[in-house]
Amino acid sequence: MIKFSLEEMVSILQVLGRKITSWSSYHKFKNDSTKISFEWQNGKEKEKESKTQLRISAGVYSKAMNFEQAEVFRMLLEHVLKEKIEFATIQTTNGNHKHEKSSEQDKEKKEILPQKVEKTRIERNSHAVQKNSQSSNETKLVQGKIKGETGKALLIDFSNGSETWIPKSIVRSQFTNTKEEPQSFLIDTWILKKNKILAN
Repeated sequence: MIKFSLEEMVSILQVLGRKITSWSSYHKFKNDSTKISFEWQNGKEKEKESKTQLRISAGVYSKAMNFEQAEVFRMLLEHVLKEKIEFATIQTTNGNHKHEKSSEQDKEKKEILPQKVEKTRIERNSHAVQKNSQSSNETKLVQGKIKGETGKALLIDFSNGSETWIPKSIVRSQFTNTKEEPQSFLIDTWILKKNKILAN
């Protein structure tokens, strides 16, 4: 069994791709030195019909391949060479690049998921705002703390233990943006009931 170096693979591919007709070298591994050669030859078959063959020699081992076999060998060798180069140039952290990539993707998913949930809640409440804004102007003063904020909504932790996103457009009172500070909010009654902050 011979383990070819990257340089040897490139030279062999030159022969397999018919860019050169032959190549030979002495393959050195530890204290052993083995002569290897790859050469295109014209073999003779019945009725003196010539057929091109690839002759591979490694030490005492010798094998002839027809064009189709040599082509399959070329494709396999190209694939192996690509993999060797790819894995030789990947920088790994803690010995596992694939695991690191997966961890980064998981982290991105964890960051995106709360944003999607928040967006869905805001959209749902915004549709409800449009539907109910004409039908009711009734408001209620409630106590709570701001837990989060976007350009269009507040995540409020109400004094009854409920936590929900409320569109800023239906918070009728002034509020401070300081998080975790208890304060009063004047909010449309219908959305408080809808989110079970007030009893129906």
